Parts: sequence; C-alpha cells; structure tokens
Amino acid sequence: MNKMKRAIKRFGLCLAIGFAINWLVVWGLGEAPRRVGAGKVNHSQVQEAPPADRSPRRITNVYEFRWFGVHEFQYATHRRTLYNTRSKGSGFWWSWSVIPVPERQPSAWFDGLHDEFDSPEKLFDPKKSVYARIMFGWPAISAQAHSAYDDTILLNGKSAQSIHGAFIYSAPARPLTNARVTSPHAKSVILPYHPIWTGLAFNTIFYGCLVWIMLSIKQAYRHARRMHKGNCPMCSYNLEFVFVDGCPECGWRKRSKPA
Repeated sequence: MNKMKRAIKRFGLCLAIGFAINWLVVWGLGEAPRRVGAGKVNHSQVQEAPPADRSPRRITNVYEFRWFGVHEFQYATHRRTLYNTRSKGSGFWWSWSVIPVPERQPSAWFDGLHDEFDSPEKLFDPKKSVYARIMFGWPAISAQAHSAYDDTILLNGKSAQSIHGAFIYSAPARPLTNARVTSPHAKSVILPYHPIWTGLAFNTIFYGCLVWIMLSIKQAYRHARRMHKGNCPMCSYNLEFVFVDGCPECGWRKRSKPA
C-alpha cells in the first residue's frame, strides 16, 4: 500500500512538472520566431462561389506560417502589400507559394475573428484589417491566441493592434538578415495563455512521462552505485555486501516473520 501511495504521489509530481514544462516550451516558442527569423510561409486566395444576387464574389487571403511548434493563420479580405517590403528570399511572413490544402472555411474564421474584435474594441475595419490565429506547442499544439492588426489606424503613433488570449510586449527584432522586419508579430514577444485542452493534456502526459523516465534512470544509477560500494541501495547503510538479509536501518528486503 505504501509503495502504491508513493508511486501515485510520484506520478502526480511528474504530471505537475510536465504541465509546467509545457508552458515553458509554449512561451519559449513565442520568443523563438522573432530571434530565429526562419519558417515556412504559404499564401492562398480562396474564392467563394458567386452569390445568387450576382454581387462580387468574396475572396479571402490566407497566410500560413509554420516553424517547429509555431503555427499561424492570417486572414484578410483584400490583397495587402505590408508584408512585401522585404527583399525577395528573406521574407519572414511573406510568400506567394500556394498552400496545398487551404484550411476549411477561411471566410468563416475571418468573420468569427472580426466579431470577436468588433466588441468591445469597435476599432477594426474588416476591409482594412488582418486577423490571425496564433498557435504554439510541441509535440502537440497546446495554446493559442487571436490577434487583429490594422496599419491604417494609428494609436499613440503606433499601428492599431490587439491580441486576445496572450500577453504581448514589444522587443527589438533579430532576424537572420539585415532586411527590415515588417510583420507586427515579428516585432513582438507573444506569450499565449489560452489553452487547447487536447494538446495541453497530451503534452502534460508526454513531458510527465519523460520526467518519470529521467527520475527512474537517476534512481537506478544511484542504487547501483550504492550496491557497488556494499551499501543499502535505499538509505546507503553499510551492509558490507551482505544483501540477502536486507537492511536493518530502513527495512529494505526485510520481511515480517510469520506469527
């Protein structure tokens, strides 16, 4: 019974450490793209079927950024030139390569994010704004944030930007090239706190198991080293290499005598 209680406590401790490691990884990934200046960016224009009233069909621009455990979708209803000011081949968030399989219903995501930022901000114009879903985590995506950005509106001398589900602060960008970084996210450190529960649960168990394995290896090494010296593997009491009788100090291998 005592062994089971100790095992349960140890497993709970490993899960708690795994939970903490997951958030350290997530927040580290929020800092990494700004410093590394690497990643794969794709762009796709998704055209909807012509409306029945013959009004202009809707075109949704989808920008997809991937780098290790960072995954971001940006949505816009018009073609922007904000991201195309850097020299070709050094773009951080820009590419005209087509996304092989655009994510489903990008216009629905655009409308949902606009509704999210339309209240209480009442600031962003859907014809001028870019909305984004930013997701972090490894090996599974476990945290996310939503953002809105409009460079046509200036607040205190800066372009209008708002983020839900993350802490954000500006920091000097450090790309690999000397070209100017134009993306607002590349100029910021994003620390999301809104969980994606399935990914959070998977990562917690994943990191918890890694901690369990590391502690088990450490314990096995410590026990082997003590026994190599002729001591009790549990409390290091000197048994003079006589292990068959157990340890009189901590009770290791001691069996209760039958009545």
